[in-house]
Amino acid sequence: MAKKNKLFQKKWVWAVVVVLAIGGGLWFKNKSSANQDLDSATIEKGSVRHEIILTGRIRAVEHAQLNFQSSGELSWIGVKEGDWVKKGQYLLRLNANSLQSQYEQAVADLRKYQATVDNILDQVKDHDDDETMAQKDLRTTAEAGRDRAYRALEIAQENLRNGYLKAPFAGLITSVVLPFSGINTTSAQSQIEILNPETMYFEIQADQTEIKDLAVDQPVYITLDSYPEKEIEATVKSIAFTPSTGQQGTVYEVRVAFNELDTEKYRIGMTGDASFILEIKDDVLYIPPKYLNSDKDGKFIKLSPKNDKVYVEVGIDGEKRVEIKGDISQGDIVYD
Repeated sequence: MAKKNKLFQKKWVWAVVVVLAIGGGLWFKNKSSANQDLDSATIEKGSVRHEIILTGRIRAVEHAQLNFQSSGELSWIGVKEGDWVKKGQYLLRLNANSLQSQYEQAVADLRKYQATVDNILDQVKDHDDDETMAQKDLRTTAEAGRDRAYRALEIAQENLRNGYLKAPFAGLITSVVLPFSGINTTSAQSQIEILNPETMYFEIQADQTEIKDLAVDQPVYITLDSYPEKEIEATVKSIAFTPSTGQQGTVYEVRVAFNELDTEKYRIGMTGDASFILEIKDDVLYIPPKYLNSDKDGKFIKLSPKNDKVYVEVGIDGEKRVEIKGDISQGDIVYD
């Protein structure tokens, strides 16, 4: 009987040990998991920027939609989408038969009216001092008809020239609206879109309260929505002196030039954020702004989950990084 009791006691002791071991393991695991779940960050050393962040989009100085000045039938198409063209190169042509006919008729009309004027002037050439009202009226009517014929010839010449579309600058054909001949078009319809990618820039509309902090040649860092992982170096190229029209409030156009323009990646209309650098410090300690707290005694950070406060002095307060000074070191962990 005594042996049975001893055996029972040993089993009971081992059961307690197993339960404690399992419980301890679960407690340690839960504690580790809880610590991992705490929101924390590491104090790091690097550059901190005081900046203004404004949104904008890519545009180009040389970017145009081309229209004919008159209506007509497309008779010749000399380019296609993706072609690179030279300045002054012919792109499209309207059917010139009717325009040529109008031009030739205008030439003939001018000759006729000029002959009439010459005839009348010959008749009154000896009557400078005694020209009658009838002679004056006849001469004036003939000269007016000649002037109208001359103006009609100028218009016919202009229409004949406008039967062509030429490239206003060297660039890339990005769109040909009507790629087939024999189609009628009007002056209101755009025919060709042309772009010089080398003239692309980043455009921003800055409010009057923001414009005072911007300056030509100021460094800018652009992050495009299409490439959020890359920060693109740029420089302020120009700031408008007059406000933009059609905008709410008083805003000014700011043009930012890419330091290295990647024409293979960048596209017209791409949007993004531009960080205008107002001040920058290198080799300073910083944390993300969310880990900086404050109370009546000042700014502080928490160096443990138990809310251990360490008061710090704040330097540059940037959008993504805040400079901090105090009894802290690089590599310290801060908690939210």
